[in-house]
Amino acid sequence: MLHALLLCAACAPVSKLPPLPTDEIKTEQRKQQVAQLRSYLGQLSRLDNVAFQLRVANRDDCEDRAWAQIGLIAGTVPSLPRKFRSFSHEALAVSWTHATVLSIADNSPAAVAGIKTGDQLLTFNNEPIPRHGTAGWINGYVRNNGERQIQVLIRRDGIDEMHTIVPVKACGFFQHIASRTHGCTARSHRGARAGARQSRPSEQATGQYRNRVD
Repeated sequence: MLHALLLCAACAPVSKLPPLPTDEIKTEQRKQQVAQLRSYLGQLSRLDNVAFQLRVANRDDCEDRAWAQIGLIAGTVPSLPRKFRSFSHEALAVSWTHATVLSIADNSPAAVAGIKTGDQLLTFNNEPIPRHGTAGWINGYVRNNGERQIQVLIRRDGIDEMHTIVPVKACGFFQHIASRTHGCTARSHRGARAGARQSRPSEQATGQYRNRVD
């Protein structure tokens, strides 16, 4: 009986859906890409927000694996992985020429200084922020600067403003704290981002939005 039914099904006419216009397919694909990137950044921001608080709270356990951080994620279109570039401006309003702040951890030095998402970062202590390797450059600058204040020139709604950021020391990696006795076991994650999941300076420029967020 089952065999007969399968034969009948094979002989039945096959219905075909009408072909969709190529432009409509491309438009829908782009909408999905934009939505996915926005969703990813939202998840990344929430993760980095919690991670920053943990890294600051556990900095004494990290010994030489703790350094100055400011708690933000920033980038330019050219600094993003190639597969994101064509729609990153539409999805995240990222600038092609200036580092755009994409996420800020709560109560971080950047937040305390009044930096907001969407701000464009122009200079750190009068030194221009590069459009390529942006996140790695920011990480390296802040780390080398230490906990000394940084005069940050930003552009917001077409108006340039100067803000002062005072970095804080925090663990340079996500940490798994086993116990007070054993200290912390650092688990590095890929990605270069200002004040988050940093690696050694020579490795920072290879991050992605992954990072991300370079």
